[in-house]
Amino acid sequence: MKKLARITFIGTALILGATHANADALGVTARLNGAYSDWEYHDRESDNGFQGDLSLRFEHPIPLLPNIAVGAEHKNQDFPGEGNSLNAEFYYELIDVLGASLDAGLGFERWEMDADGIDDSDNAYANARAHFRLPISALGVEAEIKQNLDGDSVEHDRWRAGLTYDLVDLIAASTTVALGYQDETMEIEGNEWESKGAYLGLEIDF
Repeated sequence: MKKLARITFIGTALILGATHANADALGVTARLNGAYSDWEYHDRESDNGFQGDLSLRFEHPIPLLPNIAVGAEHKNQDFPGEGNSLNAEFYYELIDVLGASLDAGLGFERWEMDADGIDDSDNAYANARAHFRLPISALGVEAEIKQNLDGDSVEHDRWRAGLTYDLVDLIAASTTVALGYQDETMEIEGNEWESKGAYLGLEIDF
Protein backbone atom coordinates (compact mmCIF):
# COMPACT_ATOMS: atom_id res chain seq x y z
CA MET A 1 0.00 0.00 0.00
CA LYS A 2 2.86 2.40 0.82
CA LYS A 3 4.45 1.75 -2.56
CA LEU A 4 1.17 2.41 -4.35
CA ALA A 5 0.74 5.64 -2.40
CA ARG A 6 4.27 6.69 -3.35
CA ILE A 7 3.62 6.08 -7.05
CA THR A 8 0.31 7.95 -6.85
CA PHE A 9 1.95 10.90 -5.10
CA ILE A 10 4.74 11.18 -7.67
CA GLY A 11 2.27 10.90 -10.54
CA THR A 12 0.06 13.64 -9.09
CA ALA A 13 3.06 15.91 -8.51
CA LEU A 14 4.17 15.44 -12.11
CA ILE A 15 0.73 16.33 -13.47
CA LEU A 16 0.57 19.48 -11.32
CA GLY A 17 4.08 20.46 -12.34
CA ALA A 18 3.32 19.91 -16.02
CA THR A 19 0.17 22.04 -16.16
CA HIS A 20 1.92 24.65 -18.33
CA ALA A 21 4.73 22.47 -19.70
CA ASN A 22 4.51 20.66 -23.00
CA ALA A 23 6.41 20.33 -26.25
CA ASP A 24 5.96 22.92 -29.01
CA ALA A 25 5.55 20.28 -31.73
CA LEU A 26 5.59 16.56 -32.41
CA GLY A 27 9.00 14.99 -31.92
CA VAL A 28 10.84 11.68 -31.74
CA THR A 29 14.14 11.07 -29.96
CA ALA A 30 16.19 7.87 -30.24
CA ARG A 31 18.91 7.21 -27.66
CA LEU A 32 21.47 4.40 -27.37
CA ASN A 33 23.84 4.00 -24.40
CA GLY A 34 26.57 1.41 -23.98
CA ALA A 35 29.09 0.44 -21.31
CA TYR A 36 31.64 -2.33 -20.75
CA SER A 37 32.05 -3.04 -17.05
CA ASP A 38 31.77 -5.64 -14.30
CA TRP A 39 29.45 -6.20 -11.34
CA GLU A 40 30.51 -6.53 -7.70
CA TYR A 41 28.84 -8.06 -4.65
CA HIS A 42 30.95 -8.16 -1.47
CA ASP A 43 33.98 -10.29 -2.42
CA ARG A 44 32.42 -11.61 -5.62
CA GLU A 45 33.05 -9.99 -8.99
CA SER A 46 31.87 -10.75 -12.51
CA ASP A 47 33.91 -10.51 -15.68
CA ASN A 48 33.56 -7.37 -17.75
CA GLY A 49 30.56 -7.51 -20.04
CA PHE A 50 28.49 -5.34 -22.34
CA GLN A 51 25.60 -3.38 -20.89
CA GLY A 52 23.37 -1.25 -23.06
CA ASP A 53 20.01 0.47 -23.19
CA LEU A 54 17.94 1.82 -26.06
CA SER A 55 14.99 4.20 -25.87
CA LEU A 56 12.51 5.94 -28.18
CA ARG A 57 10.75 9.02 -26.80
CA PHE A 58 7.66 10.51 -28.42
CA GLU A 59 6.62 14.08 -27.58
CA HIS A 60 3.50 16.07 -28.48
CA PRO A 61 2.06 19.54 -27.74
CA ILE A 62 -1.17 18.42 -26.01
CA PRO A 63 -1.33 19.86 -22.45
CA LEU A 64 -1.52 17.45 -19.48
CA LEU A 65 -1.34 14.35 -21.69
CA PRO A 66 2.00 12.69 -20.87
CA ASN A 67 4.63 11.92 -23.44
CA ILE A 68 5.52 8.27 -24.04
CA ALA A 69 8.84 6.45 -24.13
CA VAL A 70 9.60 2.80 -24.83
CA GLY A 71 12.91 1.06 -24.39
CA ALA A 72 14.96 -2.04 -23.76
CA GLU A 73 18.06 -2.95 -21.76
CA HIS A 74 20.59 -5.77 -21.98
CA LYS A 75 23.10 -7.05 -19.43
CA ASN A 76 25.69 -9.53 -20.68
CA GLN A 77 27.42 -10.80 -17.54
CA ASP A 78 28.69 -14.21 -16.46
CA PHE A 79 27.38 -13.45 -12.96
CA PRO A 80 24.84 -12.41 -11.66
CA GLY A 81 23.59 -13.47 -15.06
CA GLU A 82 22.56 -12.30 -18.48
CA GLY A 83 19.41 -10.22 -18.44
CA ASN A 84 17.04 -8.31 -20.67
CA SER A 85 14.23 -5.88 -19.98
CA LEU A 86 11.48 -4.03 -21.81
CA ASN A 87 10.08 -0.80 -20.42
CA ALA A 88 7.53 1.94 -21.02
CA GLU A 89 7.47 5.43 -19.51
CA PHE A 90 4.95 8.23 -19.20
CA TYR A 91 6.75 11.53 -18.70
CA TYR A 92 6.37 15.29 -18.85
CA GLU A 93 8.69 17.90 -20.32
CA LEU A 94 8.87 20.21 -17.30
CA ILE A 95 11.51 22.62 -18.64
CA ASP A 96 12.58 23.41 -22.19
CA VAL A 97 14.02 26.92 -22.44
CA LEU A 98 17.35 28.61 -23.32
CA GLY A 99 19.21 25.35 -23.87
CA ALA A 100 17.97 23.75 -20.63
CA SER A 101 15.58 20.81 -20.48
CA LEU A 102 14.13 18.62 -17.74
CA ASP A 103 11.90 15.56 -18.18
CA ALA A 104 10.41 13.50 -15.36
CA GLY A 105 7.97 10.62 -15.23
CA LEU A 106 7.01 7.12 -14.16
CA GLY A 107 7.96 3.89 -15.86
CA PHE A 108 7.23 0.18 -15.78
CA GLU A 109 9.65 -2.56 -16.78
CA ARG A 110 9.86 -6.35 -17.00
CA TRP A 111 13.19 -8.09 -16.42
CA GLU A 112 14.12 -11.58 -17.57
CA MET A 113 17.31 -12.84 -15.91
CA ASP A 114 19.38 -15.93 -16.63
CA ALA A 115 19.62 -16.71 -12.92
CA ASP A 116 18.31 -19.53 -10.76
CA GLY A 117 14.83 -18.96 -9.39
CA ILE A 118 14.03 -15.91 -11.52
CA ASP A 119 11.52 -15.90 -14.35
CA ASP A 120 9.91 -12.51 -14.96
CA SER A 121 10.19 -9.50 -12.65
CA ASP A 122 7.82 -6.53 -13.01
CA ASN A 123 8.90 -3.19 -11.56
CA ALA A 124 7.72 0.42 -11.35
CA TYR A 125 10.24 3.26 -11.25
CA ALA A 126 10.61 7.04 -11.32
CA ASN A 127 12.87 8.63 -13.90
CA ALA A 128 14.27 12.12 -14.55
CA ARG A 129 16.56 13.49 -17.26
CA ALA A 130 18.23 16.89 -17.44
CA HIS A 131 20.36 18.54 -20.12
CA PHE A 132 21.98 21.95 -20.41
CA ARG A 133 23.68 23.18 -23.54
CA LEU A 134 26.45 25.70 -22.94
CA PRO A 135 25.77 29.10 -24.59
CA ILE A 136 27.27 29.60 -28.07
CA SER A 137 28.73 26.10 -27.98
CA ALA A 138 28.11 22.55 -29.16
CA LEU A 139 29.04 21.28 -25.68
CA GLY A 140 26.59 20.45 -22.94
CA VAL A 141 26.08 18.48 -19.74
CA GLU A 142 23.50 15.80 -18.98
CA ALA A 143 22.26 13.81 -16.01
CA GLU A 144 19.76 11.00 -15.54
CA ILE A 145 18.42 9.14 -12.54
CA LYS A 146 16.25 6.03 -12.40
CA GLN A 147 14.87 4.98 -9.01
CA ASN A 148 12.99 1.75 -8.36
CA LEU A 149 9.63 2.22 -6.62
CA ASP A 150 8.05 -1.23 -6.50
CA GLY A 151 10.35 -4.15 -7.26
CA ASP A 152 9.79 -7.85 -7.65
CA SER A 153 12.67 -10.35 -7.65
CA VAL A 154 14.84 -7.86 -9.60
CA GLU A 155 15.22 -4.18 -8.64
CA HIS A 156 17.25 -1.79 -10.79
CA ASP A 157 18.50 1.72 -9.94
CA ARG A 158 20.85 3.90 -11.98
CA TRP A 159 22.27 7.38 -12.21
CA ARG A 160 24.54 8.80 -14.86
CA ALA A 161 26.12 12.15 -15.66
CA GLY A 162 28.25 13.23 -18.59
CA LEU A 163 29.28 15.69 -21.26
CA THR A 164 27.52 15.99 -24.61
CA TYR A 165 28.59 17.30 -28.00
CA ASP A 166 26.31 18.17 -30.91
CA LEU A 167 27.65 16.58 -34.09
CA VAL A 168 24.74 17.87 -36.18
CA ASP A 169 22.33 20.63 -35.17
CA LEU A 170 19.72 21.41 -37.82
CA ILE A 171 16.18 22.73 -37.57
CA ALA A 172 14.61 19.36 -38.43
CA ALA A 173 17.11 17.01 -36.75
CA SER A 174 20.13 16.85 -34.47
CA THR A 175 22.71 14.23 -33.54
CA THR A 176 24.49 14.28 -30.19
CA VAL A 177 27.17 12.09 -28.62
CA ALA A 178 27.68 11.73 -24.87
CA LEU A 179 30.49 10.47 -22.65
CA GLY A 180 30.14 10.15 -18.92
CA TYR A 181 30.06 8.07 -15.75
CA GLN A 182 27.28 5.85 -14.47
CA ASP A 183 26.51 3.92 -11.29
CA GLU A 184 24.02 1.03 -11.34
CA THR A 185 22.68 -1.27 -8.65
CA MET A 186 20.63 -4.41 -9.20
CA GLU A 187 19.08 -6.23 -6.27
CA ILE A 188 18.54 -9.82 -7.35
CA GLU A 189 16.76 -12.09 -4.86
CA GLY A 190 17.93 -9.86 -1.99
CA ASN A 191 21.58 -9.62 -3.16
CA GLU A 192 22.62 -6.11 -4.22
CA TRP A 193 25.12 -5.94 -7.08
CA GLU A 194 26.83 -2.71 -8.09
CA SER A 195 28.45 -1.61 -11.35
CA LYS A 196 30.35 1.63 -11.97
CA GLY A 197 32.13 2.94 -15.02
CA ALA A 198 32.10 5.04 -18.16
CA TYR A 199 29.30 5.05 -20.70
CA LEU A 200 29.02 6.22 -24.30
CA GLY A 201 25.77 7.56 -25.71
CA LEU A 202 24.35 8.50 -29.10
CA GLU A 203 21.14 10.50 -29.49
CA ILE A 204 19.21 11.46 -32.62
CA ASP A 205 16.37 13.95 -32.30
CA PHE A 206 13.74 14.69 -34.96
